[in-house]
Amino acid sequence: MSTGLKKNDLWFLTIPNWINEKYDISKHQFLGKSHVTYVDNYDANRTGKHFIWFKHIGDPNANPNYKIYDGTVLDMIPDKWIPLINEGLVTVVVDTAEESWGPVYPNVITHVDSADVHILLEDNALRIGIDPAQVIWLTGDMNAQEYCKYTQCDVTVKSICQFLFSFPHLVEKKDFQYPKYEPDKFLICPNRFPKAHRGYTVSKLLEINEPMRISFPSEIENVPASTIVDCHFKLLDRKRSYTNLFDTKNLINWQQQEQHFRKLHERMPLVIDDVDFNINDCAGEDAISSIHDYYHKSGFCLVTETWAEGHKLFLSDAILAPILNQIPFLVIGCRHTLRYLRSEGFETFNSIIDESYDDIKDDVERWEAVIQQVKLLSISDWQAKRDQVQEIVKHNFYHMFAIAPHKEQELIKWLYDF
Repeated sequence: MSTGLKKNDLWFLTIPNWINEKYDISKHQFLGKSHVTYVDNYDANRTGKHFIWFKHIGDPNANPNYKIYDGTVLDMIPDKWIPLINEGLVTVVVDTAEESWGPVYPNVITHVDSADVHILLEDNALRIGIDPAQVIWLTGDMNAQEYCKYTQCDVTVKSICQFLFSFPHLVEKKDFQYPKYEPDKFLICPNRFPKAHRGYTVSKLLEINEPMRISFPSEIENVPASTIVDCHFKLLDRKRSYTNLFDTKNLINWQQQEQHFRKLHERMPLVIDDVDFNINDCAGEDAISSIHDYYHKSGFCLVTETWAEGHKLFLSDAILAPILNQIPFLVIGCRHTLRYLRSEGFETFNSIIDESYDDIKDDVERWEAVIQQVKLLSISDWQAKRDQVQEIVKHNFYHMFAIAPHKEQELIKWLYDF
């Protein structure tokens, strides 16, 4: 697939005092076949498109990241560039695609990582004299684009699964092409950063006797409420705040769960690898390679995605890691994660797993359905079932590398034609 673009056809105007100043985002899991050059000024003689690009990297509450989520990031644009924006010569991109942020959907769970960024950007654009039609919100929530069509906002919302094309750029295909498949344990479940649904998952997995590789920290330095006990209280808060949406079938015994989580805390940390996520990027190359062999020594992978509640649909490196390592997987994540993967040409494992869990709306019920499939696999001849889907894992591996450049080019072309 060719777009006719040449290298450096995209020009990024450097924003003073932004954390990305002089920072090549192509090296941060983005645009691996870079078409980007940073410049200090607009030049009409350049062939290509000019952009002002604000990308979320790091803590969303840190300065200036937080300005994305209240819309005031547009105030950082120098006044001299506003006429160029309004003439359609410069496009403003606000990029949160590497994060799980999405809009505030009505009547669903939206407790964190949710903001109507498009509306806030429009309000602030109008306040400072920018045409909001020249502003794009790139979001990693794959449901956001369709939903935002109906919010009567002039800011364009574009959903992209960035990891589909950024993740393969971090590794060499040849290094993963022929994995040594000799599983000595049933399952791997690398819950490397503590989240409520991950604590819940670990608690359920530790009730299964089949040997597994599981990770979960005791707590994360400088991250408040990051123990497995805190996971219980976060889940309880979901139930109290969203009684008619969360655990609608009352599957959780809250008193029993609290006692169980407190006992489990004494067993933490569970460690698969030696990557320190207090200082390392969870999706960095070292994070991928550090447990490469552990994937190949495990029969299946239970993926606990970044987000597993509400109406969002966010896919990260977590789901692509087992694809890279050619291992079959189940997913505790957003509803319709598997459906999205299939829409992108990947194959899933309904020949050996009941994947109807992907359609379940209630989050806890969906998680429980996944755990039930793990239990059933664990008492079956799981090595035979693993062999049964060998061609599927090979297909997914090659497909990931095949579509990566196309997905990247689709985005570049879309931006170029905007």
